[in-house]
Amino acid sequence: MLLKKNLLLASTFALLSLNLTCSSVTAPEEEQPGRRDYVWTVDTIAYPGSWQTLMYDIWGSSPNDVYVVGHNDRGYGKMFRFDGNKWKEVDLGEIFKGGIDLKSIIGFAKNDVWAVGDRIYDNPNRPPNFLDSSLIIRFNGINWIEYKVTNGRALRSIMGIMPNELWACGNGGTIWHYTEGKWVKESVDVEIPPGGEFFLNDIQPMPNGDVFMIGFIHQNDIVKTTRFFFKRENGKWRILDTAIIMLNRIEEKWGYADLWLSPKGKLYSCGGGVYEWDGKSWRQILVHPIWLAKMFGTGEKNIFIAGHLGVVLHYNGSDWYQFSELDFAKAYWSGAVIGNEVFLVSMIGEYDTAIIKGKLKN
Repeated sequence: MLLKKNLLLASTFALLSLNLTCSSVTAPEEEQPGRRDYVWTVDTIAYPGSWQTLMYDIWGSSPNDVYVVGHNDRGYGKMFRFDGNKWKEVDLGEIFKGGIDLKSIIGFAKNDVWAVGDRIYDNPNRPPNFLDSSLIIRFNGINWIEYKVTNGRALRSIMGIMPNELWACGNGGTIWHYTEGKWVKESVDVEIPPGGEFFLNDIQPMPNGDVFMIGFIHQNDIVKTTRFFFKRENGKWRILDTAIIMLNRIEEKWGYADLWLSPKGKLYSCGGGVYEWDGKSWRQILVHPIWLAKMFGTGEKNIFIAGHLGVVLHYNGSDWYQFSELDFAKAYWSGAVIGNEVFLVSMIGEYDTAIIKGKLKN
């Protein structure tokens, strides 16, 4: 009888302990709407002696460690770094030898940064006048190292959600996959008509291992563009959907410029509007007359979009807002939320880049 009472008391204490433990667990903090009260400053980037400096993409580990990459008419001035006070050209050493351009950059830490673009060569059998090949470089905290890859065209995008699993894509249907410490070339089966050119705009891996990609085939002879939405699952690429763009026919099905994965794993796209992927189809969530080039943010209630004709949009979970004070730029190519600051890559006039930085008011 005494044993039964002791067992009963033990069970009671265990239940009380469990209830107390459960009640002390705090619920996840709800995401707060992103603020819009920014103070904006403008920094112009130019390489000495050059007439054209066009930066395309940006990434930073902190507001005092920010990189931008792009094009300069000279052999140098393809990458700049912000140390919290000034933008300075990054010396890429031996990588500078020969003509290069950089199109996309991503990082996982201050000593783990990747950038992709292309090497440019004179074509001895013109036309075309120039040829390109894939360029992949990495910063290890000390210097920039080039990964030698062959049989690939110019790269437009590099993305990854883990430092040991990355994807890059670009011209000619080029796809590179970084896994187990090396870059492996992949391909997607698309029929390219005579005179057609195949381009891959952006690529986005998902937490479950699937990978999405957008691209297009352009045919100059009939002024036709076929756009593609791809998915890689179980190790194979397949076409999920296509859309046709002609002078008298436009199919808007998803955003053709950019893919963006939110921190909660939701996939978006932008281009001729903003779209949300529900796992089976795209749903348009914003109609906009201006081409929207890049989507970025910290969550579903703090989304920014950089677009042409000086358009910068913000979504706070309730409504879309346009920063009218930023409409002086000719185009915005990219942007990033780094810490509590917003960095925007813009084109000023025909030949200059301006980095526009936003700090929240106190």
